[in-house]
Amino acid sequence: MYHLETLQKMLYDRNETKTKCALYQFFILEILFMKMEILFMKKRRGYLHNNYQLFYLKDQQTKEIEEHYHEFPKIVVFISGKASYLIEGCTYELQPYDILLIHQNDIHKPLIDLSLPYERYILWVDPAFLHSYSQKSSELLACFQIASQNNLHLLRLKDSALMIFQSHIKALHQELMSSDFGSDIMADTFLFQIMVQLNRELLSRNNAITSYNSDPRIQSLIQYIRDHLEQPLSIPDLANQLYVSPSYLMHLFRQETGMSLHQYITRKRIQLAASRLKEGIPATEVCFSCGFQDYSTFSRAFKKIFKTSPGQYNNS
Repeated sequence: MYHLETLQKMLYDRNETKTKCALYQFFILEILFMKMEILFMKKRRGYLHNNYQLFYLKDQQTKEIEEHYHEFPKIVVFISGKASYLIEGCTYELQPYDILLIHQNDIHKPLIDLSLPYERYILWVDPAFLHSYSQKSSELLACFQIASQNNLHLLRLKDSALMIFQSHIKALHQELMSSDFGSDIMADTFLFQIMVQLNRELLSRNNAITSYNSDPRIQSLIQYIRDHLEQPLSIPDLANQLYVSPSYLMHLFRQETGMSLHQYITRKRIQLAASRLKEGIPATEVCFSCGFQDYSTFSRAFKKIFKTSPGQYNNS
């Protein structure tokens, strides 16, 4: 196959016939359309444009999925395959129909056996939508908040509770695929039943799995970082808190979380910055209130994640 530049040169070569020129022009347009489609997919991937979205997926992964996060809560229902999930430094070993509650901005990644098909439901939910249907005594986002604060990301339902959940998630999927009258209303009702059930299960702690693989020192450090993002967080100072050397701390952190300590701190600060920009706080003020020492470093880190400048973030 020709490279785009080669095809363009051949297109304007006087020795080529008109027929060949037309053929080469077709090839060029084909390549350009393919590139545009790829760019479009990359831009849309991971963004929620509805009140909620449910995906049923069964595929065989060909490469590892990198650590990432979303600006909205996410529910993963593992169905089949062989996988575990790394969420904020905690690794959860999955069994069929395990439910993972992942709060917005929680850094996570699946650890998948690439030799087997990986089957799951993924549910994305707009937090503003859930909150709008909550009551004072029944905040539907509570399950995500509790999961994130207490490392209770995994629910393993049993017996009748599992049967009810399976029925609701399948019914939600069917209604979202349907064009029948009232299917959108029925989908909403099943979503709310799912959210009420998950909140009840997590609040009762009966089916919340408290066992996971994680070094308690790293969990303590992650909590400290979350609580002190506005303050200086040098690696030597953090290492002193754990009574280890900086080099050992960096090695241990990457081993437990899959990312470097510097990357984690930067991402958490950028997440905090994004939330404050949405509140209308000026970008310069946000920069220094989120622990960055200079605006250029802040701006580069922000653009790397959000593909836009801090000043333009609310307009993007």
